[in-house]
Amino acid sequence: MSSIICTLYEKRYDRGVGALINSLVAAGFTGTVHVGYRGALPYWIGQCAPLPAAAPGVSTYRVGPLTVVFTALATANHFANYKPQFMAQLLDAAAGTGVERIFYFDPDIVLKGEWTFFEEWARDHVALCADVNAECGAHHPLRLAWRRYFGAHGMTWNATLAVYVNSGFLGVPVACRPFLDEWMRVQELMGPAMGGLGNFIPKTRTFLFHQGDQDALNATMDQTRFPLSIAGQDAMDFAPGGYLMSHAQGRPKPWDKPFIRHALGGQPPTAADKQYWRHVVAPLALYSAPACRWRRFCLSVGGLLGRFYRRA
Repeated sequence: MSSIICTLYEKRYDRGVGALINSLVAAGFTGTVHVGYRGALPYWIGQCAPLPAAAPGVSTYRVGPLTVVFTALATANHFANYKPQFMAQLLDAAAGTGVERIFYFDPDIVLKGEWTFFEEWARDHVALCADVNAECGAHHPLRLAWRRYFGAHGMTWNATLAVYVNSGFLGVPVACRPFLDEWMRVQELMGPAMGGLGNFIPKTRTFLFHQGDQDALNATMDQTRFPLSIAGQDAMDFAPGGYLMSHAQGRPKPWDKPFIRHALGGQPPTAADKQYWRHVVAPLALYSAPACRWRRFCLSVGGLLGRFYRRA
């Protein structure tokens, strides 16, 4: 089966993209990764073998068994609100090449499971993961508010789901390509209420649109005809027993977090922190050997301190 993978980054998230790429190699993926970016190419790009570029603004490299394609993006949207557009463009461009599905991963995710699992998961369903705040039934106030808002714009609603998903990952088979159009349509309609799609989190959770891309994805699920396959909170290490991915939600990210100081404040390293630092060496060396040893030492000390210091 042939799949393509994509992610989006700007600023210091190149540190996350590097770990994501390393984890994809470790998981057994051997295809093409598309990286949309704003600003500069990653600081580690010198480790990659350049390949001929296909178009202006596009840079292609070989990283181990992967082909990594960097595309400079000029969208005014916050990158969180550009996910369905980017996925749709890539899937359309790959039409007729044998690509069967596309996956999106946030740049603060690393893989834990074998790649073959992901291929089977999105064989004929849209693959999704429950969020850390996953309970959101058909009669939840948010879903009722979305129904009223989008109903006023002529959208039909059939909310039967009882779960709220995280927008940091999804897999879309070619047969479900119109799901991305539905997601874009929902974003277009919610944009004015958010003050434009250049915003990420415009208001508090009491507002019907708190996290644009994620709320839009969940609202899309309530009116789509396409089949969905939703993994639990463990899929992103939001619950114990995770085996697929580790998602470093919130801030600071694992590449910036002062582990000892946080541990002394009652916040020990998370599963995502630990998984990130397992994927910083190969095939991309994201840090010098001394820097890597020091950060892993701080991570270990933070974990030890976490046994004694916990927030009440």
